[in-house]
Amino acid sequence: MCRITGFLDSNRPDYDLCAVIVAMRDTMTHGGPDDSGSFVDQPRGLALGHRRLSILDLSPAGRQPMAGAGGAMQVVYNGEIYNFREIRKELADMGHIFSTQTDTEVLLKAYQEWGLDCVQRFRGMFAFALWDSIKENLILCRDRVGVKPLYWYLHNGLFLFASELKALRMHPRFSARINAQALPSYFQFGCIRAPLTIYEHCHKLEPGNFLILDREMTVKSIQYWNPAELYVRGLKQRESAQRRSMEDLADELEEIMTESFRLRLVSDVPVGVFLSGGVDSALVTALLRDKCSTRLRTFTIGFGEPEFDESSAAAATARLLDTDHTCFQCSPSDIFGLIKKLPDLYDEPFADSSCLPTHLVAALARKSVKVALSADGGDEQFCGYDRLTWSAGFSHLRFIPGPVRSLVSRFGSRLLPLARLLHNRLPAGMHVSNFREKYRKLLNTMSCSDAYEALAMCESLWPPSAMLHLLKRIPDPVAGPALPAELCRHDLLSSLMLTDLLTYLPDDILVKVDRATMAVGLEAREPLLDHRILEFSACLPPEFKFHHGVRKYLLKKVLYRHLPERMFQRPKQGFGIPVHDWFRTELKPLYDEYLSPERLSASGCFNVPWIRKQLEQYYSGRPSYAHGLWAVFVYQLWLERWMSGK
Repeated sequence: MCRITGFLDSNRPDYDLCAVIVAMRDTMTHGGPDDSGSFVDQPRGLALGHRRLSILDLSPAGRQPMAGAGGAMQVVYNGEIYNFREIRKELADMGHIFSTQTDTEVLLKAYQEWGLDCVQRFRGMFAFALWDSIKENLILCRDRVGVKPLYWYLHNGLFLFASELKALRMHPRFSARINAQALPSYFQFGCIRAPLTIYEHCHKLEPGNFLILDREMTVKSIQYWNPAELYVRGLKQRESAQRRSMEDLADELEEIMTESFRLRLVSDVPVGVFLSGGVDSALVTALLRDKCSTRLRTFTIGFGEPEFDESSAAAATARLLDTDHTCFQCSPSDIFGLIKKLPDLYDEPFADSSCLPTHLVAALARKSVKVALSADGGDEQFCGYDRLTWSAGFSHLRFIPGPVRSLVSRFGSRLLPLARLLHNRLPAGMHVSNFREKYRKLLNTMSCSDAYEALAMCESLWPPSAMLHLLKRIPDPVAGPALPAELCRHDLLSSLMLTDLLTYLPDDILVKVDRATMAVGLEAREPLLDHRILEFSACLPPEFKFHHGVRKYLLKKVLYRHLPERMFQRPKQGFGIPVHDWFRTELKPLYDEYLSPERLSASGCFNVPWIRKQLEQYYSGRPSYAHGLWAVFVYQLWLERWMSGK
């Protein structure tokens, strides 16, 4: 696991390429503290840089940039190819000679042998840049799902790339101008959806894609893996899946997962697991327990507020599975010290507040291990989110006249006390975590026109109607991903899950985990995102995922073979923190400072009186856009850190 960067400048640069690439590379020392290297070709204006976190082949032989084909190729690579030993054997049988035990060398020789098709053989998470001097091409590639990041910039004959945006800023010809087109995405969803970034001329390389820069400095994107095609293919295989028993499908899923999880143990350093009280992390831990040669180490975060705390459930799972378990109890003071670091951790505005506990649990794990397995991806594949089933059932609202729905959306907040009273009288197993926020989002969906708009509304920090008041400039609507028409017609629930797989997962969840872990020099692996699991889940009919009101049904069938069902008969609880309660109390001075009229006016993009009104409602405990105010605060932090003086 590493951090990578580089550039190709066609303007006959007269600056010191060595000094520039070292400066770019070393902004990411946190993600590669063990070693560093660079390659420079001054006549071509080419430079590659690498920071190393040593996981495989800890010797100097694993240093990067690594040369291949007698020096005709150079590669910088971030990630892991978990099946590299099998590929290495295949290449050795074909006559290739290896001098290291690294997957980096396997990547180089696989490219020499199979060209771009080599990635079809890789099982892993990766982002790499390969200079092919024979073709005079610079090739960038990102893994299928987008576990590892890669940014690129092209302007005035200068091409830059890096694992983190801060590296690009160190190039003397980088233009750090805010991309106004990215702001609606950020304020609506709390993250900037690919391919946009916060800067003009700068892009995220989308998952499952190559980008090829040729000698004329033109770029071409090639998609080598498309999850939408998997779901369309799955439509044609539904009939055969429906003829199989649930137990038979659970057997196959467990077999695929066991092999995929085992591959994630490939390492020359200790491995741990992030363990919450939920289904996915418990399943990862249960299936891995017997695969480890030593007692498995697990880590979790606890909170004093019961609505957010899953530490007791995680501890119960750890006891049953006999793991070496560590829990850190988080307080407002722990968060206070971390909040102002957010602009350095994430480089562009990022408003998923669960990044804070994720960073804390990563720092906790790093004291004991160098690799930790996370359990992200189960919700997107197996229908784990409330919003998916709610949005899929949105068609039932069509029987309610539009004017009535509009009235409910507009005035329903006045019924919050009654709704909360009724909610509290429900059986404990039917309670919804963070009820106030979910009730507000439910009201917002009443005015939607279809299920996809309802899903976007459920994910919105500021819904589009509020952004008309939030920003001075009226924003363009944020477009959703292009979905296969055939899938939308025949399987609405799967098309909604695909939407999350294409947007929320790579642009929010995976960004959050990557930055939070790499900031402390910890490699996070995502075993549920092996592409073979994704290919299996895409072919499942929706009733195997959402069955008689039970979400993640097939996944739970596998889990309950290893752990008692009674342990998980409680409402789903997201990995969050009571940050919005704390900003009314212990952390209130931060909002007072950064959301003051003076600070908001200085940003130049906000409708200040309207935001101040929302802030007053928030402080008074009335229904408000608490998550949206957090997004404005994070943006203000980012402006202060990166754009002051620009």
